[in-house]
This record gives sequence, structure tokens and C-alpha cells, in this order.
Amino acid sequence: MKTHIRKENRHPIKPARGAVRLVLCLLPLLIAGCASTANQKWNSRVGSYTVTQALTELGPPQSAVAFHDGVQVAEWLTRFGTRTSLQAQSGPTFSARVFDYSVLPRDAAHIPDKYLRLLFGPDGKLIAWDRQYR
Repeated sequence: MKTHIRKENRHPIKPARGAVRLVLCLLPLLIAGCASTANQKWNSRVGSYTVTQALTELGPPQSAVAFHDGVQVAEWLTRFGTRTSLQAQSGPTFSARVFDYSVLPRDAAHIPDKYLRLLFGPDGKLIAWDRQYR
């Protein structure tokens, strides 16, 4: 018994050049839009965001101060920076006499910690916000 295998004429799908160009043009706009949404988020919360909502969403703050007039300031650590340094190494990295180790970096680039500082009014609603880098 002989079986017949039917060959289908399949062509690989090629993306249209216009679609690729469109994606490449829109990609920077998408990236820029995502970068600004965090600022827009906090700007839209001014006047309505409460201390209770902040504690629920962000957890306990790293530092908080309550003033006599009822204003509260709280800071949350949102990103750890770097703490390492290459300066701890002493002497040449390679023992070969021809290697010039004076071009090696002595200090690593320091990336600071990123904090979110929220200022709440006497009514417990957000008055202002700020990012701190230390």
C-alpha cells in the first residue's frame, strides 16, 4: 500500500518593512513614556493620598518625623546603591613586568541609594513628594 504525501507550498512569513520601521520609531516613545509614569503617579496623588495608604502600599518607612503643627515627613528606601570599591585591592593584578597596572581603576562607580520622601499635611493627605539620592 502506497501512501501519498502531499507537499504544501509554504512560504515563510516576512515582516513588512514598514511595520519594522514603525516599531523602531515607536519604541523610544514607549520607553520615554514608561520613565515618566512614576512621576505622574505621585503628582496625581497629591491632595488625595493618605498616610494609611502609604503604609499599606510601601510598608514601614526607614525614617519618619512628625512636627508640632501636624505635618509628617516619611522616607522609604526604594533602591539600594552600590557599596563596593576596587580600592581594597593592593598591588598589581598581574605579576608580569610588562603589564602597566596604573591604568586600572582604583575606585568603582558609586551608585547612591534611592529614597522616596513623602510630606503629609495635618489632615494626613499628601502635600508633596520628592526623590532623594544618598
